[in-house]
Amino acid sequence: MCLLRDCLTFVFAALDGFLDEAKDAIDKLLPFANAIDKMAALSLKGSILASSRQIQEALATIVGALSDLGESIPQKYDEETLESLFAQTLQSVRDSSISEVREFKLASPNDAAVPVIRFYDMAIKLCHLLHPNMLDIFACKSVMASIKMGWTKFSSFGLAVFANHVQTKGLVDERCVSPVHL
Repeated sequence: MCLLRDCLTFVFAALDGFLDEAKDAIDKLLPFANAIDKMAALSLKGSILASSRQIQEALATIVGALSDLGESIPQKYDEETLESLFAQTLQSVRDSSISEVREFKLASPNDAAVPVIRFYDMAIKLCHLLHPNMLDIFACKSVMASIKMGWTKFSSFGLAVFANHVQTKGLVDERCVSPVHL
């Protein structure tokens, strides 16, 4: 908890224009942090980097945090990787029954899903500035993690980006979304 308070102090320093100092201070504290404080610090560092327009470095920090949490992150962001991941995600969504969708498994605030989905949410918001395939790949990973671990308040943006991709590919069965079936 002490580390988190120190990190908040650095946030206020960052807001006052000392972004580099705040980022450096977080880097010095990270080796001494426990797992929860480390995730909070990495989230904070990603936000500081993004706010200072260091998008590549912010995304690298977020991807590193996801890897630390056991998530497998694609090394390539090409069409083939996107299509493969999209097909897997679409199949997982289709395999979910209507009753499962209506009764979303919600993650509790202390659940392991929360930091994972939060980091995916941050990655999606950052990568839309870099490469369109990255946006869709991270959205697919977010939806897959939400299905597997539970839905959080951070799941919605990834789900919306994924749904947009489904819609633009023309893969929505209109019979499934009519008011009669809902």
